[in-house]
Amino acid sequence: MKKLLFVLLISLMAIQLNSQNKPTIISPGTIPGLTLIERDVKDTAFITVFYKFAFVPDSTNHGRKNEGQTILLMGDKWLGFMDWNTFQIDSINDDFAIKKKNPWNLVGIIGNCSPAYWTSLVINKQTKDCIIQIQNFSKYQYSQQLPHMDWQLLEGDKKEVCGVICDKAICHWSGRDWEAWYSTTYPAPYGPYLFNGLPGLIFALKDTKNNFFFKLNGLDDSPWGRPIYIRTDDEIIKTTREKARVGIENEQGDATSALSGHPGIIDLPKELKGKKIRLPYNPIEKE
Repeated sequence: MKKLLFVLLISLMAIQLNSQNKPTIISPGTIPGLTLIERDVKDTAFITVFYKFAFVPDSTNHGRKNEGQTILLMGDKWLGFMDWNTFQIDSINDDFAIKKKNPWNLVGIIGNCSPAYWTSLVINKQTKDCIIQIQNFSKYQYSQQLPHMDWQLLEGDKKEVCGVICDKAICHWSGRDWEAWYSTTYPAPYGPYLFNGLPGLIFALKDTKNNFFFKLNGLDDSPWGRPIYIRTDDEIIKTTREKARVGIENEQGDATSALSGHPGIIDLPKELKGKKIRLPYNPIEKE
């Protein structure tokens, strides 16, 4: 079973790499030049908040965690949240495309910058409109309003996070109980993912079942700014939140079928054919 899961992982990585650019027919011994990432830039962020991220992909096995680095991009009109390595790969890809660098040199860089967090989103601060993209075997996109979170402030509880004394707050949202540590010294009512509504920036966040963790580990005031954007690839499936959740759960429930029907995979290895492999499904939103 471990061997089959490894083959599945390699196949999924092939999908991710294939989706970086549209396929091009090439002759032997050549490789096409890179093209610019297709994206819709909403704003420029001059403040970037870094959050160390960890999650348990299988709720029945807390001994295994995936870890990575995420970023909250804060602009005047928009917010963005995504995996830091995804942001870096996109930026490096565009640098290679503009300067017409050898695409082979990007392979090693991508190998050392594997994303761990497969959700990207942008938030309109005025209208509260959100656009959310989730990359699974397929890439899904849906829109929704920024959710209201009914926080209970526990100002008597104090904790130091990244050198800052923070207050505690708790809430129940989307099927999980959450606890957050925030600082009013940084009066931005935002945090990781869709979390919002506290009287200060969220410095640490976790669910009480210890499945998801975010902890601030850096804050960058960048004079040159970073783009706040959402990808606009042709293969993105634009749908509703409900249908996206069903699609991802179905893909996890039958990973071999999800792979066999994907245009990024020409043919499945013989080890996978005829086998139904169920992968764990432990979404951050349970409801």
